[in-house]
Amino acid sequence: ITGGDPATYIVDIPGVLDDGTGTWVFTSDPLDPATGTVFTVTDGEGCGPAMSTIDPFVCPVLTYSGTVDLEPLIVCEDAVLTIVPNGNEILDDDDVLSFVIHDNPASTLGIVYYVNNIPTWDVTTDLDLPGTLSYGVTYYVSAVAGDDDGGGMVNLGNPNISVSQGTPVVFIESPEADINGGGTICEGETVEVFIDFTNAAPWTFSYQLDGLPVGGIEITDIAVSPYVIDASVAGSYTLVSVSSNGCDGSVSGNADVIVNPLPTGSLSADGSFCEGSSYDLNIDLTGTPDWDVTIGHDDGDGYITFSTQTYAATPGVFTVTDSLLWFVDSIEDGNGCVNDADGLPVVVTIDPLPTATYTFADTSLCTGSAVDLFIDLTGSGPWTLAMTNAGIAESLIANTSPYTLTVTAGGDYVIDQVTDDNGCLIIVNNILTVSETPILLVDAGADIELCSGDTGIIGTADNPAYSYEWDPAEGLDDNL
Repeated sequence: ITGGDPATYIVDIPGVLDDGTGTWVFTSDPLDPATGTVFTVTDGEGCGPAMSTIDPFVCPVLTYSGTVDLEPLIVCEDAVLTIVPNGNEILDDDDVLSFVIHDNPASTLGIVYYVNNIPTWDVTTDLDLPGTLSYGVTYYVSAVAGDDDGGGMVNLGNPNISVSQGTPVVFIESPEADINGGGTICEGETVEVFIDFTNAAPWTFSYQLDGLPVGGIEITDIAVSPYVIDASVAGSYTLVSVSSNGCDGSVSGNADVIVNPLPTGSLSADGSFCEGSSYDLNIDLTGTPDWDVTIGHDDGDGYITFSTQTYAATPGVFTVTDSLLWFVDSIEDGNGCVNDADGLPVVVTIDPLPTATYTFADTSLCTGSAVDLFIDLTGSGPWTLAMTNAGIAESLIANTSPYTLTVTAGGDYVIDQVTDDNGCLIIVNNILTVSETPILLVDAGADIELCSGDTGIIGTADNPAYSYEWDPAEGLDDNL
C-alpha cells in the first residue's frame, strides 16, 4: 500500500498490516478462492478509498505423493511390513506424507484399513490378522500426500490429496505341519507316513529319520495336504521345518515305522530212510512264532505237491515218506510276514530193504564132516545177520555176498533177520535144514582059512541102502 497516511491505513477485511522494511504489506486471513473478494483501503485524511477485487478462481494443487516400489510383497504373520517410497514426493508447507493400507490397485483409495506416517507396520502388534485384514488377500500400500489433519496424518477427506499406485501386499499365515501315521510292516512292504499342513500352499518341509541327516531331507512345492511318504525303512520319522511362500512355521508329531524281517526256513541236509519207514526233516526257522510252513515235494516227473504245517518252536520237524526233492515253498510267521522265496532243496532217498536167501535147499552132512551154506544178500554191505544155528543164537557179519557159512553139525539154520549198512532191517525167518548122517561101522566077519582053490564067505548081511567097497578087491565076488 502506498500513498496517503500510512499511520492511518484501514483495510476492511481481516488480516495483518505490516510496514515490513518501509513498504506497507497487508496479508489477509485465508480466503475462499471460489467466492472471490472485494476489499478497500482508506486513511485518516479521507482521501480515497482505494479498492481491490479478487475474482473467484481455482488454486493450482502442487501436492504430489511421489511413487513407491511396486514389487509385490509376501509378508509373514510374524514379520514387519515395510514398503519403499522413492522419495520423489512434492509437499506444500502444510502438507504431510502418509502411508495407507487399502484395497484398490489404482491410484485412488479404496477401503482404507490402516494409516501410518511411516511406511512400516509390525504385523503382530500393529495389524489385526485375521480380523480387519485377512490372510491370502491382496492389499495395496500407497503413499498419500495432502493437508495435515492436525494429528500428523493426511486429511483423507480433503479432495486435493495425491495418492500413489500401491505396492501389492499379501499377508501369509505361518504354516503348521504335523507328521503322523507309520506302523508295523514286513520287510519289502511300505507304510504311509502322513504330513498334514495348515494354511496356504505351496509348502516346503524337511524331515529326518532317527535324527538324520542333520539338516533333514527337503521336499518342495507341495500343493495338496496331506503329503504321503511311502516308508519302507524302520525308524522314527520327525519334522525339522516347514515353510509356505517364504514364511517359516511350526512342526509337530512323529511317525514310528517298525519293519519285521521276513521269516526264513532251511531244511536239514540230504538224507535217506529205509523202505517202509519215514524220515524227519528239521526246519530251522527265523521270525516270530507261530509259523505256517508250506513244504513242496518234486517227485522227479514234473509233479509237485504241497503240504502246510504250523510250528510253535524251532526247529520244526517235517516227516516224509517219499523220496527225491523237498523244499520250503513259503513261510508266514506270527507277524503276518510272508516269504515266498523257495528255499534250497534237499534230496531224500529211499534205501531198499536188504534180503538174505540161501542159494540151495536143505542138505546133509556126515558126522565129523562140514558143509558150506551160501547166503545171497542184497542191500548195502556189510550186513549183520541174526541167526539161530542148530538152536544157538548167533550174530554174524557178512562183508560180501554171497556169504559162506560153514557148518559141522546137523540142525535148522535160521536167518532170523538181516540189517544192512544203511541200518535197514528185515525179518527173514529163512530156514535151511542140514541132516547129519552118522558114520557106518561094518564088520567083515570072523577070520577064515582057505585052501588053495577053495572059496568062502566073509562079511555081514547085505543092506541095500549101503554100498560096499572091499580092499583088496582082487579075488572077491561081492555079488554073493
